[in-house]
Amino acid sequence: MKKGGKRMWLCLLLCAALQTAAFAGESAYDLAELGVRITLPGDMMVFTRETRADDASLRECGISWEALLDYMIRENVYWIAHREDLECSIVISMTDNCPYADFHRVSDAYLRVLMAVEEETGAEADGVYGEAEIYRHAQTKFVKAPFRENADESLQGLRYRTVREGRTISVSLYSRAGGVDSAQADLLKSVIDGMAFFPGNVETPGLMEEFGRLYTWRDLLISLALTIAVYSLPIMVYRYAIRRRPVGAEKAKKIAMGYGVFAFLAMTALLRHWNGSGAAGGAILLWSWVNYRALIGGRKRKGNERQSSTMGR
Repeated sequence: MKKGGKRMWLCLLLCAALQTAAFAGESAYDLAELGVRITLPGDMMVFTRETRADDASLRECGISWEALLDYMIRENVYWIAHREDLECSIVISMTDNCPYADFHRVSDAYLRVLMAVEEETGAEADGVYGEAEIYRHAQTKFVKAPFRENADESLQGLRYRTVREGRTISVSLYSRAGGVDSAQADLLKSVIDGMAFFPGNVETPGLMEEFGRLYTWRDLLISLALTIAVYSLPIMVYRYAIRRRPVGAEKAKKIAMGYGVFAFLAMTALLRHWNGSGAAGGAILLWSWVNYRALIGGRKRKGNERQSSTMGR
């Protein structure tokens, strides 16, 4: 069994052992470390890092407060909740030092690229096996995806994940009965919709700060060099190294447009291979115009100039 599966079995067994605890009605919980308030529907049992050491239910079940706290700290868990029937548990965890930009500040295209990269490089390790999608919360965006934690699929669930202030916040539902049914999915969605991030954590960074998170100067230089190499370098080599004289206007138009289409297809193939996106259609017109001006521009050879001068006399 994978390490993740062992962790979740421990979580579910812990929740089962604590089933004698009192169930809360609709309640709000402030998780200061995560900067969020969570509002829950009724009939949910909740445990946080603030659970009291002298809680009667802990003593009755023979589980120490130290064991509960140790588990939550070790697994980066801040909040656990489940229904009385114990068929599913909801766990909120948070990890620091996330390299991604905050999800509420980036485009859907950015998130789709991120999901595609993670699907190829880390899906098996994380246990995610279903298709991810973007879910829009009132204050942020979540990446929503089903997952399993072990090979026999006895532990399956649904996870919403977002990034805020460099921290990854995951809200995961673990089902003990195999797949997640519609009622469980609706329950998790109600928890997500009931989350309210503290206003103090919704500041908007400066443009250059956010730009620096998404792109580095190295990325920009590589992108610029690649664009010039694909769209214009062969034309420049032909004009200034091979032909070394201007091209007639009609011929230049045909060369520029023909090569523009070829370069666009080549760039699209490269981008689809790297990140699944395509090249911008406007690039054909832009670079065709640049190449056309390069082909017809410049001085003619001296022989042609002398011939024109003689004919003028």
